[in-house]
Amino acid sequence: MADRLLDKVAIVTGATSGIGKAVVEAFAKEGAKVVFIGRRQDKGLAVESENRNQGGEVTFVQGDVTKEEDIEKMISTALEKYGKIDVLVNNAGRSTVASFHEYDMKKDYDDIMDLNIKSYVQCCRLVLPHMLKNKKGNIVNIASIGAITAMPKQVSYAVSKGGVVQLSRTIAYEYAKDGIRCNTICPGLTQTELVESGSPVEKILQSIVPSKTSGTAQGIAMAAVFMASDESPYMSGANLTIDGACTCGPCPEL
Repeated sequence: MADRLLDKVAIVTGATSGIGKAVVEAFAKEGAKVVFIGRRQDKGLAVESENRNQGGEVTFVQGDVTKEEDIEKMISTALEKYGKIDVLVNNAGRSTVASFHEYDMKKDYDDIMDLNIKSYVQCCRLVLPHMLKNKKGNIVNIASIGAITAMPKQVSYAVSKGGVVQLSRTIAYEYAKDGIRCNTICPGLTQTELVESGSPVEKILQSIVPSKTSGTAQGIAMAAVFMASDESPYMSGANLTIDGACTCGPCPEL
């Protein structure tokens, strides 16, 4: 076990699979105490068990980050166990695919915005008082290349992820004097439960990546480790794009 995050307490959302799961694993290996939340209890308990078996100090909280009471449960769990929160990683998110003029405003807009941006706002709002009390803190928001490039048939996803970038920038500026940093990671094509290796979706998306390859959740997680560590003390308000140069060209229509 390394010690880049030794003795730091981190909370992570949307962490029962994909990038969130990889963040939990990477943080635990780097010495952090991690409390993470997700809706799927079986998956969450499996992630908790796997990490504990490898020597990590990891706690799963079953919950839905679109519900304020579940966010508060995650925060209170971390505070009760460890007395502080050093790092927040917002990762929960999803998308639907539909032509904009055919949108179902509940399924394709309200539900996406509630998870992809409102939950981030709520998590930041509720954790900031505890970071302010300690005069330090670090927030890492996972967005998407959808924040910086057009995404046909995924308007709500693109809008929500653009909002994540601006949320990070605004928090970074407002709370810099309080010792709090906030940064964004914008992943491109990444192999996860939603984009499985060798799947038709992955092959379509790989067509615009110069190397014709996909990124990994572990690669994104290691960028989050760097942002959350003391190795990047002057980094705040930054937006790190990890996409294999994908955004140097057009985004495909699904």
